[in-house]
Amino acid sequence: MKHLFCLLALLIVACEAVDEPLDDDDDATEPPVLEVEDLPSAIAQAFADEADGAGAALAVLFQGRLCAGAVGSKDPDGGEAVAPTTLFRIGSTTKMMTSAALLAAVDRGDLDLSDAVVDHLPGLDLAGAAPFADVTLHHLLTHTSGISEITPIDGGEDDDRLQDFTFGGFASTSYMMAPAGAFWNYSNPNFSLAGAALEATDGRLYRDIVHEDVWAPLGMDRSYFLGSDVAADGDFAQADTYDWTGQTADIQRVGATSYDDAWSRPAGFAWSSALDLALWGDFLAQGNPDVLSEASHAALIARHAPMAAYRDLAAYGYGVMRWTGTQAGDGWYPVDTAQHNGAIPGYAAEIVTVPDVDLVVATLGAADGAYFSDTLQAIFDELLAVEPIDLPDN
Repeated sequence: MKHLFCLLALLIVACEAVDEPLDDDDDATEPPVLEVEDLPSAIAQAFADEADGAGAALAVLFQGRLCAGAVGSKDPDGGEAVAPTTLFRIGSTTKMMTSAALLAAVDRGDLDLSDAVVDHLPGLDLAGAAPFADVTLHHLLTHTSGISEITPIDGGEDDDRLQDFTFGGFASTSYMMAPAGAFWNYSNPNFSLAGAALEATDGRLYRDIVHEDVWAPLGMDRSYFLGSDVAADGDFAQADTYDWTGQTADIQRVGATSYDDAWSRPAGFAWSSALDLALWGDFLAQGNPDVLSEASHAALIARHAPMAAYRDLAAYGYGVMRWTGTQAGDGWYPVDTAQHNGAIPGYAAEIVTVPDVDLVVATLGAADGAYFSDTLQAIFDELLAVEPIDLPDN
């Protein structure tokens, strides 16, 4: 099984200057430069154009070779440049990691995906159109629980909040919209509850479980949950965004400790770097027995639940979107992907993997809606030499 950190053909280039090789005297703490080859200029140009002045980072892993680079500054007012090591919030891409942590517990025999949520969170109940007692862990990880949406943004980083809000504010405000399994509906509480159930069963804090069982075995040492850890690290991007409270129309400057919510954490509050997300993407595409068994990795990326709005084109695995064909720029490409994006005030993230050809693309942006579809199109065009087709009649 291939692991990214032990590849012999590691390629690191600066994506904002792909026509110039890196100096061998670069800081020794950066990833080693074993070989330097340029990315096609069309990819680098698309990335710079789409960043549009915002801080952004890109990692491309293709058939065992890695390119990582960045554009812009860590502060919207200018200053220190973003690097591939720079931390960004990754939003809902966190869901994949929550799923992996829960599946690791399945591998250990600590729980089963067919378990009712109330088996691990006894006493929890919701009002509504159907019994909450029928909701299983499988329903949570596939967004088929029927639970309504609620996503607190700034309840604080106190770890006790994951359990306290589950039995408090969540239980009193959310409700069952439909019977479990009736339809697919994206709802962040599914993953908050998955994290709470995992934590209650395991005995460790949710964030420690993910760090110890998922990030550490993959070598993801640039990934955090606590804003205080990000602030202490110091290498993070700031952004300008809307007032998430809805109380004003003012633009807010956000950084490491501007907001946090321990209850929403399993659904989308992690921080990471482009290089760490390349490690994650490699695991997503290839697996790693130090994290999950072969069977659990297959379950992670299986097509469990058709995503209703897209019918035959997309299905949800366990925190992973599976697309039969992928929209990139203005084209529809016949490539089968496992992916997830994330949006959170001030930041956007996306991981797209094409397992059949060993391609991983990870992008991070310090701006609302900072997705890089034209960059993905350039990567498909230049690296895969695949032609777009007409969107299937669906």
